[in-house]
Amino acid sequence: MASRARQAATAAAKAGNTDDDMAKAVRAAAAEHSLDGNFTSLFIGHGVGIGANEPPYIGEDLAGAEVVEFLEDTIVVTNDGGRQMTRTAFDRRLLWA
Repeated sequence: MASRARQAATAAAKAGNTDDDMAKAVRAAAAEHSLDGNFTSLFIGHGVGIGANEPPYIGEDLAGAEVVEFLEDTIVVTNDGGRQMTRTAFDRRLLWA
């Protein structure tokens, strides 16, 4: 499921879409596996800059929740969708079963 959610977020990371569009795509992918109620972190994704977690914040709706990050990719927003910049290959062993 996490891989499908990453793919959905990447596809939604295109010019003209909002952070809410990306969050909806991730939640829809989770709902396909009845996991849409299992988000535990403060937000699904965030911007990248000088600080650790910068705006825009994707899916921020659980104010005050502890932040738990399992996977992190760097995605560039393009006109055609997101382009993954993370060069390390995804390893399914990182997923919680």
